[in-house]
Amino acid sequence: MGQRRDRGPMLEWNPRICDAGTSSIALPPDMGNVNSDEQVLPRVGGRPPLSEWQNALAGDPPKILDRLRKDDVLDLYPRCGLRIRERSVLLDTSRVFELCLARIAFLAPRLETGPTVEWLALQVDGALDHAIRQDQRLEDSGVPPDDEDPNYVFLQDALFMHPMLACSAAVGFNNLADSTRHIFFALFDGKSIDQCTEMGLGSRDEIGEAMRRALYAIKYMDPSVRFSRKGKRL
Repeated sequence: MGQRRDRGPMLEWNPRICDAGTSSIALPPDMGNVNSDEQVLPRVGGRPPLSEWQNALAGDPPKILDRLRKDDVLDLYPRCGLRIRERSVLLDTSRVFELCLARIAFLAPRLETGPTVEWLALQVDGALDHAIRQDQRLEDSGVPPDDEDPNYVFLQDALFMHPMLACSAAVGFNNLADSTRHIFFALFDGKSIDQCTEMGLGSRDEIGEAMRRALYAIKYMDPSVRFSRKGKRL
């Protein structure tokens, strides 16, 4: 969600960022088959020359990470943004993009062919899932994010969310049923209730109930939430 922006100090190379949450840096199952010979990933508006993506994925992970960050040859940023909207989750596109870069940089040396549409989609989804797990861990800690945490600025901008509630709101919303999140995104994008019903998202009553659940999840209907001076939820 949102326009790509400077997030301050960029994510440095760390192979653990590609881990599924364990202490090992072994490849988790959700990273997919790196030897797939399916269709080579096309660029938005056309497929790049073979040498372009080969050069982008050449070398060791730190060099690949730096190269992809400077020149998004695989159009990862728009693909991350698109997938966020397809899954209807509250995540910052720049954050998911950085996580996706790290995953791909880690796996690229193991590729025998160029990245495929299916393989890259697994890495984008893996980055989304990683961010969702990070938010859940932060929420479970009971300590809200800093006022200027770049991971949650988009919620402050889009929903006028108080910084101390941003992570909690994201976790609550992203844990909702897919259908509820899709309805919220559709209405937030300007679709009318009638248009949502025509899209097959549910009846008027179902859409209304989904919005109530979404608003409750992001604390718009829970003004009782308070924090202590140390940042602990009361």
